Amino acid sequence: MELYLSFLEPHRIRYVTNDHTIVHDDHIEVKYEFTTTVGSHRFQSELRGQDLVDHFDFDVIWSDKDSRTDSFGSVRGVGSIQRMKMWRDKYTTYHYLTFYANRTDRRYREYLVYLYEADIKNRDDSHRRLRLTVRGRRGSAPDSASQSNASGSHSSRRFSMASLRQRPRTSSQHHDRHHGSSHSSVPRSNLLPPTSAISYSLANGLDIRYLSIQFSRPDDYYRFIEQWTIAQNADGEFGGVPFPSDCFELPSPEILPGDGRDIYTSTSVLELPIMEEPSEGYDPRNRS
Repeated sequence: MELYLSFLEPHRIRYVTNDHTIVHDDHIEVKYEFTTTVGSHRFQSELRGQDLVDHFDFDVIWSDKDSRTDSFGSVRGVGSIQRMKMWRDKYTTYHYLTFYANRTDRRYREYLVYLYEADIKNRDDSHRRLRLTVRGRRGSAPDSASQSNASGSHSSRRFSMASLRQRPRTSSQHHDRHHGSSHSSVPRSNLLPPTSAISYSLANGLDIRYLSIQFSRPDDYYRFIEQWTIAQNADGEFGGVPFPSDCFELPSPEILPGDGRDIYTSTSVLELPIMEEPSEGYDPRNRS
């Protein structure tokens, strides 16, 4: 599945020959077919600006707002038969989960791992199910149907992650060709528009109490638990404190060939006077 990537919107593709002649420069529908999974993961990481830690296939994801089945007993949830991916931000080193919510608003959901409790207390190994509980949001949640009738739709408060990451993002969505699996690619070069297709979910804007996942295979289930523990331990070292906003890193000076040699052969170093060691019993106060 990871060998095939396609995009939901046309991209500008430019082909240049060895003599720098442009033979094609236009917006076209893009589909990539990779020869190795490593190459595909590296491409996705560079495109998104985050390291792809791992991916997991799931049967259904649901929450207290969107139940696992509908009134007829059919599987629904937030998304089903998709691929969830875990990312590590190169700037803040925080971890994120992304998947395509094809059963609700058809948006690309992204969740900060640290917003959920580290311990997975609700898990069913026989059915490959587990529940991720939001920090500080325990207890029963309001009925989603009553809230839907009151508001006319499933509304959700969303909070931009730009303030946390210090790097605004805009969504560039692409998905895998098999199983309809998809995920979002979020370059850092542009600002995040209000109509972004990615649902950013932070603690004070997250209107769910838990997120339940039923994985497709036992391997994905146990691998997720392992990666979840590693991510929580890594993110917990910062205690949820975002990267300092007033921190500015100066670029490293450009080092040209030969600069290292010139440092040690500089005349300003070689011409320093050689100081002799003082004799035994020398007192600097009795200088004549």
